[in-house]
Amino acid sequence: MKVRLSLLMALAALVWIVSLNTPAQAAPALQLPWPTGTSHRINGGATYNCPPSHVGGDSYAIDFKFEYRDPVSSVANGTVWEIGNDPAGYGIYVMIDHGGGYTSLYGHLDQVASGVSVGVALSQGQVTGYADATGWVEPPGAHHLHFRMQLNGAAYMPEPMSGVTGFGSYGACTSTPTSPYWTSQPAGYYLSSVDDRMVAGDFDGDGYEDVAAFHDLGAATARLDVWLSSGSDFDYEGYDGWWQSSPGGYALSKVGDRFVAGDFNGDGKDDVAAFYDYGSATAKIHVWLSNGSSFPGWSTWWPSDPGQYALSQVGDRLVVNVEVNRLTIASGGSGGARSP
Repeated sequence: MKVRLSLLMALAALVWIVSLNTPAQAAPALQLPWPTGTSHRINGGATYNCPPSHVGGDSYAIDFKFEYRDPVSSVANGTVWEIGNDPAGYGIYVMIDHGGGYTSLYGHLDQVASGVSVGVALSQGQVTGYADATGWVEPPGAHHLHFRMQLNGAAYMPEPMSGVTGFGSYGACTSTPTSPYWTSQPAGYYLSSVDDRMVAGDFDGDGYEDVAAFHDLGAATARLDVWLSSGSDFDYEGYDGWWQSSPGGYALSKVGDRFVAGDFNGDGKDDVAAFYDYGSATAKIHVWLSNGSSFPGWSTWWPSDPGQYALSQVGDRLVVNVEVNRLTIASGGSGGARSP
């Protein structure tokens, strides 16, 4: 008996050690929970941390505005885990297991889609059901989709979906109850949202040139994405980026392609800068200094006098003198190149 107990204890210890050294599964890349090419928005529904319903395991739930029987689709590949009808809560709902502890729930449905049953494998973007207002809905009869994700049973923030972030900035518990319309597209990386805002620099100071892109997330929201070089490949630093603006806080339409990299403070790590058009012939140079693992935030390194610097005369002619890490702007006027 003692030998058997010792073996069981040793086996348990081995399992524990292996589990500690097994990396957690990466979060699935998410698509908005409606079919590709269609659009929905938040229109007064509850979003993040909005009582009484969006608390606890539903703290990051989102109520998207849907019309009666609009199709609802899976945000990622997975397997149908549970289908139920909760008259006092979610009404008719579908739960999907995406692996690695990640699950999603789609509530207040009219009915589940044909062929969708427990144990069935679903693809990202596949229709799971049709929207309605079943269960407990406030106000009664308000058609919408109650969508939530969890990780190991705890509330999980489902961002980005189709490249969109900032869902919690809209809805009933915010000062902006109505969001823009968002069009669903498969999860991925869309270079149309980057345009020519892509630069190279040694952002972590390890001697290898890395890559950064200024990503337009829509609705005047932007993110700085970074790929770090190991000398033989690039490691994408993730969908959280090295810096992300607040929703509506940074319009890349005001930057265009005026985006460069250089070691502007001389600390051995390259930084990034953007020339921002404030309109009425007024502009500022914004700089994000690297700390080796992120761009914590931007500051203004040069402001023009009001009405004295029209970026329409600059276009995308913004470069860095790598020998002195000085910005040079080639103006379209008669003054030639200038260094502010």
